[in-house]
Amino acid sequence: MVYESRVRSTWIDAFKDLRDKVVSIEGWDLKQDSLASEGYFVLNPPNNSGDDVLIDLGNNIEGSNINVYDMCINHGWDWNDAAQSFAGQQWTATDVQVDDNGNMEHDWPVYYWIQADDTGFHIAVHSEKYDANASFGIMGYELFDRSWNNQITSAGTEQASGVLFADGNDSVSNQGYVPYNANDIGGGYGCYHPDWGIEGYFTSPKFWTYTGVENSDTNWTPPFGKTDLVLTDRSNHYVSHMDRVQNDAGEDKYEIFRLNGVRLALKMV
Repeated sequence: MVYESRVRSTWIDAFKDLRDKVVSIEGWDLKQDSLASEGYFVLNPPNNSGDDVLIDLGNNIEGSNINVYDMCINHGWDWNDAAQSFAGQQWTATDVQVDDNGNMEHDWPVYYWIQADDTGFHIAVHSEKYDANASFGIMGYELFDRSWNNQITSAGTEQASGVLFADGNDSVSNQGYVPYNANDIGGGYGCYHPDWGIEGYFTSPKFWTYTGVENSDTNWTPPFGKTDLVLTDRSNHYVSHMDRVQNDAGEDKYEIFRLNGVRLALKMV
């Protein structure tokens, strides 16, 4: 896993670094790179899933509202750059406003965090240009760790291979954006036990069901997978912003974020 913590740079360079870090990981492909010219790029996840991921910083395409929000992530079936749209099923864009005082400019100074591996990526950005305590946002994408294959690839019924995540100032979606016909059934939590010390931080992945399949007798929809790159932190006042959780070997496991109402933990290993 690639993990960078609180790197000082500019808004545009943070996303250049995200692009480069993700495509350096085996399996990820850069399907379209228009970041310098038009403010967006498109990634294709491992295993040739067909579920392309759009990161948009200002082109106002595919449902993003960059006039209000600073960054957008979206995913859909088979990105067509000539048409600037997805050729197949598209999932609703997920927008995040980082700064309440206006759109982020490319040369604005920021701190950023990047997490990436062969299952997904997230980027967190903290701007201090106007308000050091209120200007924070995070977004990303994670492939499902599947227990069985729920994908259907016939026209109009494609299933997402992964799930979007976004949080920050007035984000359109929050804490695990639900894709087509997938349902979050719980989990996705991290919590510090005050009697155990910081090594007592326990976690639970987020579990997902596919609502297109159910048992005809019980109406039960079986879970098909899980995600765990980003968790909701539920430690109340026991931890602080940028605290790190370590394993018994002293290796960093999670970094905790507590800023501008965001309460989450990013996986580091």
